[in-house]
Formats: sequence, C-alpha cells, structure tokens
Amino acid sequence: KPGKIITNARSKAWWGDSLKGAGPHHSEGASRPDGYLYLGTFPPGPVRYEVSAPGYGIEDGLEEAPQDTASAIILPKAGSVSGRCVHDGAPVADFELIYWKEVNPRIPKRKEVIGHVDGSFELSNLSEGDWSISAASASYPSGKPVIVSVEAGTQHEIEVELLTAIRGGGRILDASNGQAVPD
Repeated sequence: KPGKIITNARSKAWWGDSLKGAGPHHSEGASRPDGYLYLGTFPPGPVRYEVSAPGYGIEDGLEEAPQDTASAIILPKAGSVSGRCVHDGAPVADFELIYWKEVNPRIPKRKEVIGHVDGSFELSNLSEGDWSISAASASYPSGKPVIVSVEAGTQHEIEVELLTAIRGGGRILDASNGQAVPD
C-alpha cells in the first residue's frame, strides 16, 4: 500500500550509452532500513531505472538528472507466472524467456533459463496486468506469445511452445548480372 516502507528493495540505473540496460554506465543499490535507496550520482541527462523487491512488481521509468528532490517510487504488489517451455511436447532445457507488459511492449524483459531438463521456469515480481510471454532458443525460434492476466498474490501456470526451425539455403547473386558472387 502507498506509504509502507520497503526495506529490502533493489535498484539499477543506466545512463548515457547504457540507457537500454547494457554497457558500462550503470549503478546498483539496495534500500536502507528507512526505505531510502541511494544509487550514486549521474551526469546531466536521462537516467533509466528499475526498482524491485520480493513480493512486489518491478517499477521502471525514465527521469532527468539532476533533480533537487528524491523520487518517490511506489511498488505494486506482484503475482507470478510459472510453467514449462516445450518443443513438440518435449521439454526444452535451455531457453530465453522474453516477456513484456502489454502497456509497454517496446521494453521487453529477458530471463535465461539454463539446464532445466524439465523445461520449467518461474517469473516472479510481475505487476498486475496483461503480460505477453514467449521463449526462444539457439535451436528453435519463438512461438506465439502467451498472454497472461496477472493479479497480485496469484500464481499462474502456462506452457510456451517453441517452433520447428525452417532450414533454408540459396545462392548469392550479383544484382547487376545475375552471376554468383565469388568467394
């Protein structure tokens, strides 16, 4: 509920060339007993952040630095989704989950699952709302995303299907003369 201090939150922030979550310009931190979370200082400009805590949804956003006051982040209660990743009904042990909240499909989240011979996975800390979840692997392309309506405090079970890869081949031709391009 708004106003409750969360003492076990974690946060990450990215800036500069790292705004998409990769690269050297990032910082991480954890909340103190008073609920404040300090991530350090940033150069002037946009800073992307993500805040999470067990049992709460992940809150992410974009702020402009510098600011004169601390940002208040209110984390919503969370639900979770677990299930299996399969190909032709058989479990897939190594895959990557790609998932996004329907209100913001341009910012997908990813989770690698390695060595789960039963194909099992779990996504926790999902805020309420409709989430699209798909998977892909080095051997199989992604199937159609499964849409799950997540509610706080609930556990949902799904199965994500990987498709059979279509193998292809061909020749590379020079557009000007139709001849094969030399090695």
